[in-house]
Amino acid sequence: MFVDMNKLYPIRKKNKAMKYLQILFIILVVSCQNKKTNTEKKLEINFFDKELSWASNEPVLKIYFETNECGEFGGHEEHMKISKKNTERYKLEYEKYQVNCDSMVNVFDGIGYLRRPLNTLINKKEIEIDESKKQAILDFTNDMVKSKFNAEELISHSEIKMSIVNSDSTFYIWKYGGSADRYYKLLKGLKING
Repeated sequence: MFVDMNKLYPIRKKNKAMKYLQILFIILVVSCQNKKTNTEKKLEINFFDKELSWASNEPVLKIYFETNECGEFGGHEEHMKISKKNTERYKLEYEKYQVNCDSMVNVFDGIGYLRRPLNTLINKKEIEIDESKKQAILDFTNDMVKSKFNAEELISHSEIKMSIVNSDSTFYIWKYGGSADRYYKLLKGLKING
């Protein structure tokens, strides 16, 4: 049987082109996988915007906690303000207030006046935030978000209050009621003895 080589040549040319495409595809897949593993090895928490060197005193995140020691009037408050310490580091300013349920004061909330118990500052700290503290804040944030989907809020006049908000208010979570365990876990992760 006679085989015409000119008719087979285009088939060989197609096979060669397919082999080159397969090799190119394999190289692309392997190179993409290597980049992914290099990124995973350097897993660093992306903690807010790194381009805030111009606004070092501007808070990037605020965390608020209030107990229910005085029933419907609230209780002692704790405030955390996170801002840039310098171009590379973040700092956390922590304030804890003591409450006197017998001394009520009128407080303007931006809309009107509220009757609230007197809160007096008893503890003020500033700590530098390292990677483990960043993770504690991110875990708290994650827990707050999940809590908004997992359970209905208890509507009551004497519950704990927690909130977390970023500086431009594009991220705002407010939790009313429930357990304070996630907040105390945050304090432990930040190594703050309230």
